[in-house]
Amino acid sequence: LQETVQHAKQNSFLRIEQLCSPNSKQAETLMSAGFQMITSLRQLCVKTKSEAQGEDATGTLKFVPANRLGLEGFAAIIRATMANSQDIEELAPLADYPDTDLIENFSNGASFRELKTWFALEFENKHVGCLLTQLHPNKALEIVYLGLRPDYRGRNFASNLLSQTQRLAAANDCELIVTAVDTQNIAAMRLYQKHGFSEYAGFDYLSLDLLT
Repeated sequence: LQETVQHAKQNSFLRIEQLCSPNSKQAETLMSAGFQMITSLRQLCVKTKSEAQGEDATGTLKFVPANRLGLEGFAAIIRATMANSQDIEELAPLADYPDTDLIENFSNGASFRELKTWFALEFENKHVGCLLTQLHPNKALEIVYLGLRPDYRGRNFASNLLSQTQRLAAANDCELIVTAVDTQNIAAMRLYQKHGFSEYAGFDYLSLDLLT
């Protein structure tokens, strides 16, 4: 563990994160080493539908690939969706990360050009939200991040984003759509449950701040 912390500091990482099974020996060891319990996460999944639902009948919604907007432009959209969200306060500093660091936080090591399943949601010529997903070899599509600008929440746009995940999953022969949701984000939990997601696992989210 000491070697991991030293390596992270040498590479200018801001923090180390770890998901652990609730009340596990691993969690106890990490917390004794200075990790803080941030929140609990629920892993949710839903089967891919054979026919995507929720197409925009008016044609006013568009899903714009992230790489068309450039790294800086897409990072700005992600930041805008983080404002006044119900995500845990400890994640708020993400919005202050430099563009490259913000993208890397979600990209799992992939370069920006490789992110073929990241999209901005465009409505009436405005980028009002974003959808970040990742394809996995086990025929699963993971929702890494989904967000909307504050003034576009509660207007069914989140359902449009989830419909896009169904289209992506079907187009890539995925059998399942999976995601992890902070239990403190009640609105997100309700949204996923409304769209048929069910819980299959739970984890505690621990973090070690390397700046303190």
